Amino acid sequence: MNESKGDSAESRLIWKEWAHILFPESEPDKRRALFSTNAFVIGHALLTVVSLALGLWLLPVLITLAPFYGGWLLYLCNNTQHVGLRDNVPDFRLYARTILLNPFVRFLYWHANFHIEHHAPPCPAIGWAHSTAPSSTICLR
Repeated sequence: MNESKGDSAESRLIWKEWAHILFPESEPDKRRALFSTNAFVIGHALLTVVSLALGLWLLPVLITLAPFYGGWLLYLCNNTQHVGLRDNVPDFRLYARTILLNPFVRFLYWHANFHIEHHAPPCPAIGWAHSTAPSSTICLR
């Protein structure tokens, strides 16, 4: 039994050493990052507990768990629009492409498949809005 107490004290000591190495007091930006990460986790935990206590089980599913079940769609669609193209060039047509998706996937992806229009400064970010852009804007149609 004493060994388990010693193990937890030892693990706390190791964590403190790592915390000082990873988040030194001389670098306040890293300390702020640790604080914001902890606040983010505590906020999601609080949201989950309160919403489950109120019977709103769908709220944590839509807010907290969305990256877990929707991340694959973002990964696939975003990579499709950027992979194989040039980096660090001023012409947005060389580092992004617009892809065509079926209406259901387009809805899930929030119409972000119109990616050239998203990167073009004078054009709207959403595909259906790009058809209503003034004729003076330069958009690829």
